[in-house]
Amino acid sequence: MQLEDLLNLPDILQQIWDYPPDRVKELAGEVVYTRPLEPYPGWYFNIEWDSPEPRTRLRRAIWEYFKEKQLEARILIPWYQDLQLFLYLGNDFSSQQFIAGCYEPNEFYYLSQVLHPGMTFVDIGANDGIYSLFASKCVGEEGLVLAFEPSQREFKNLQENIALNQLSNIKTFQLALSNTEGFTTLKIANFEHSGQNTFGDFVHDVVACEQIESVPVQRLDSVIETADIQTIDVIKIDIEGAEFSVLQGAQNLLKKHRPLLLLEVFDEALQRQGSSAESLMSFLRSQGYKLFTFGRFVEGPVQFESDRPLSQSFNVVAAHPSREWVGLSEAEQQPILHQELEGTRQFLAQVEGDLERSQTKLHDVDLEFQRLKYRHDLMEYELTEKLRHLEQENLKLKEQVQQTQTVLEHSQAALQQAQTTITALTSSKFWQLRNRWLGLKRVLGMK
Repeated sequence: MQLEDLLNLPDILQQIWDYPPDRVKELAGEVVYTRPLEPYPGWYFNIEWDSPEPRTRLRRAIWEYFKEKQLEARILIPWYQDLQLFLYLGNDFSSQQFIAGCYEPNEFYYLSQVLHPGMTFVDIGANDGIYSLFASKCVGEEGLVLAFEPSQREFKNLQENIALNQLSNIKTFQLALSNTEGFTTLKIANFEHSGQNTFGDFVHDVVACEQIESVPVQRLDSVIETADIQTIDVIKIDIEGAEFSVLQGAQNLLKKHRPLLLLEVFDEALQRQGSSAESLMSFLRSQGYKLFTFGRFVEGPVQFESDRPLSQSFNVVAAHPSREWVGLSEAEQQPILHQELEGTRQFLAQVEGDLERSQTKLHDVDLEFQRLKYRHDLMEYELTEKLRHLEQENLKLKEQVQQTQTVLEHSQAALQQAQTTITALTSSKFWQLRNRWLGLKRVLGMK
């Protein structure tokens, strides 16, 4: 079946299920897509999972094919900045990049605005290297990228993506960062969730531990001092709950360089490693940092003041006032905050309108329910009355039948008595006639 025929089918996965893997990989190459590098306000994980767009549906079916069959399929995709990526179909990252054409698009767009040639970018929890590759192109040959990834599997993928793009300004470190030094154990997540390797416990029940690796641990302060790095501009940290430990091991760096920070904050993951979102954000504020997160209705980060941890994972941009960054100054934030507030108000008004309509519909449904309940109760009452009447009629019929049976029994007894009497009378008359006849014969001299 050709590509155009597949696009219009209601159940694409069922149609391609018996295809050989090589054919499905060919299809993947035909429909692969990278969304333009631009803001995507309100983006969240799996935002386009249920998209009805035909090619998106086909990409999802291809991804599910490899996931359900537990086949590790590697394809080559074009990406931002003329980069290419080895993408592994069936895991979490590919479920976003392959299906929807983007992963954390707001973060990458913002980095494209703040990273410039000659800067130094630190990627902590580099995984397959998407942030490292992107930053490498942004900072140019005169810049530097330090990529830290302790997992053997992901470190291998990182190196292959670097070699694929022939990048020479990325320095890789196969080690973990924390507030101590030595060795620790790293739980390697199963292939589907390969971005969730952790030093603690997995947050999500669907994540299984594939193996455990012993990995070296250093403080970022020590690494930077040993490598004699003179400037640190931007640090990205995404290490499944160990973010606070890394920052504690980088306090000298934070004081000296005041880098821009882009880090994941997930309270449950942090708590499983002895920290919390509240303590992490309090620490950053104690270092003089202001906190921003990506707005729902605006392009770029929006400053927030609340210390209340959000229940879900979210990315935070932390900036120190001593350094200027695009979109983060007070003058730039005022219209952004106003726009985000106005968008929130409009959204709330829409929600309130939807709620009112829902309440009206609920009221109508309740009235219909009450009407149906009244009819039901009335019918139940009428049925009960009919059953009671039938029971009374039944009792009367039983009494009549009983009376009839009694009369019949009496009639049968009287009939039997009459028959007996008739039989007796008949027998007595016969003998009387016989005797008369015999007497007459004697008179007549008959023998």
